[in-house]
Amino acid sequence: MDADKLNEAAVEYRNSSNVSTENFCLTDIEDAFEACAQWLMQQPLSDRLTDEEKERIKAKYNELKSLNSITNDMFADDTAILEWLFGKELFTNQPTEV
Repeated sequence: MDADKLNEAAVEYRNSSNVSTENFCLTDIEDAFEACAQWLMQQPLSDRLTDEEKERIKAKYNELKSLNSITNDMFADDTAILEWLFGKELFTNQPTEV
């Protein structure tokens, strides 16, 4: 997850809530946690991955693409599934070498 995007969402939540140090209570912690979880689950799957996870998935994708060229697209369904799950953008931005 992009730290800047996460921090921006936290600031946005803080600014939209009326919680301050004067009226802070334990319910505010629960509300903030729930809001964070809901926000995170609304993000595209590829945005929820760490950079390391993205690199591993890109490497596997590129490996399958290389095998496709050798095996007449025997793994085309596999690459299509990865594109469907994570979004084609993940694989078109700065491909990882295998």
